[in-house]
Amino acid sequence: MGSSPFSGRRLADLADLRALATGEPHQLARAEIAAHAALIPSPSAGQARWEAAVLSALLAEFGPHRPGETGGPYGIVRVTPRQDEVLLRVDRAQLDAWARALVPRQHADGTIAGVAGLRWAARGKDVLLRPAHGPGQVVLSRTFESQWARAARTATGHDQAWAGDDGDAPVTDAERAAAEHQSVVTEGATVLSAVLRRIALVTELATLPFQDGRVDLQLTPGTGRFVDCSTGRPRLAAPWTTLHAPRRLWPDERPASTCRVPGAGAAVSAFLARYPWPPPPRPP
Repeated sequence: MGSSPFSGRRLADLADLRALATGEPHQLARAEIAAHAALIPSPSAGQARWEAAVLSALLAEFGPHRPGETGGPYGIVRVTPRQDEVLLRVDRAQLDAWARALVPRQHADGTIAGVAGLRWAARGKDVLLRPAHGPGQVVLSRTFESQWARAARTATGHDQAWAGDDGDAPVTDAERAAAEHQSVVTEGATVLSAVLRRIALVTELATLPFQDGRVDLQLTPGTGRFVDCSTGRPRLAAPWTTLHAPRRLWPDERPASTCRVPGAGAAVSAFLARYPWPPPPRPP
């Protein structure tokens, strides 16, 4: 917590700007800026990787959807980003979908679901989602332990669950192997973390012409490139670019990180084949 260099009218204007990206009420946005001396704090490297792992699993679970029908993009009503954690208010009607996306488990046929290595624990009126090893914390704000436990039980069903409510369930060999399989080096991880910290911009994406109120964000296999397929035509553009958002809302450039990467459709793969990554070297 640091002292804020912002005061008076400037702080109020910055709070309005931040709220456009986070969905926070004005007073909360103002208090966070004052407390952390940043418009939208950049995450630590480990925190960014964990945020990307969580959001990439939600992309795969929700797929193309209308934020107006899910309480917000991927069920997220608002976000409060801090350097070492991100607080999310999730629509309670979407907790089952969140548990299906995130709770790590093994089906009877041996296939893996959820984010391997995820553990959860209660903190007051919140639920903490953390990796079993390494830094990172996603907080489900105002999600009660009983609500998340019920959603987790529903998602698990007859599967072998790996995440317990004590937050300290050991990592099995099968889960460790699944975590290695789910993780690749990807440029998209950096973008995903930034998108999660500016999730209200995704709501604005859905209001653009030809979107039909729908968003469809993807990461491609292997390279993990971030692609917006919301209009049916893939484009290599993050929400702040598409919306021409004020530069103050854009994230800092950061090196690629590691996160889980869901599959992409054939149309996206064909589109990206025309734009190889990394680009070929220029001839001398």
